[in-house]
Amino acid sequence: MGHSLQPTNAPSKNWINPLLQTDSYSKPDSTLTLTSTIRYLPQTCIKNLTSTVWLSGSGPYLSAWTIEANNSVKLVKEFKVFTFERVKSVKVVKECENGKIFDLVVVGGKSLKFIKLDLTSDDYNVIDLSLELQARDWILDLIQISTSKFNLLLTHNIILKLELNSLYEVVQEELIYSPVNCLLYSGKLINDELVIIGTIFNSVIIWNYNNTEVKFEKKYGKLECELKAHEGVIFNVDFTKDLSKLVSVSDDRSIRVWERNVNNPSE
Repeated sequence: MGHSLQPTNAPSKNWINPLLQTDSYSKPDSTLTLTSTIRYLPQTCIKNLTSTVWLSGSGPYLSAWTIEANNSVKLVKEFKVFTFERVKSVKVVKECENGKIFDLVVVGGKSLKFIKLDLTSDDYNVIDLSLELQARDWILDLIQISTSKFNLLLTHNIILKLELNSLYEVVQEELIYSPVNCLLYSGKLINDELVIIGTIFNSVIIWNYNNTEVKFEKKYGKLECELKAHEGVIFNVDFTKDLSKLVSVSDDRSIRVWERNVNNPSE
């Protein structure tokens, strides 16, 4: 299968340790102090885990930070997740032990990996829960449908449905192809049915990957709507929780807000 996930055993690269520089800023007559920590490596993602713990991605590394009582920032743990790929996003799969132990899925490029992060010790413990799984296409987004099921949006506008066992091994996978064949600049999985994408053809498309039909031995989803107004490629898309509004950002230097037709919610 063309986009199936496979473990990768490629050799590691050499990476330069980041340099840290910390500066504090405070407004006169204010109790608020902002501390800025500069890392001289490409910062590719940020994730808030608890009220005092943050995660950041730099190259193939994931770093865990804490905000101290004096508002300073402390690097507690830095560990390598991927062989080559840069960390792009982190999502919580499972949380236990009163918010101190987390199962996480880390995504970067064509790879994803499941890890356990234990905050109960002072230096934090990290355990690999899976091998580095690698697709043959870039992963734009991922959502968890259930304890064992995950859906991935791939760059060529394809949905990859995965079912995993308790060891985070792939036991079943399915590809759903979009009714619109195009390369994506951006996209987000709304839920277990709908996906919103930004195309290189200046349009925003919503399609249903649960309502499928088989053509030429492949499953294809259904086009729900296509929004055209931008004059450049779509760099990013987002939506409100109630799906009443969509927002798109384009290369034409505009941000457009799309409001759902309240008289006909299906539109």
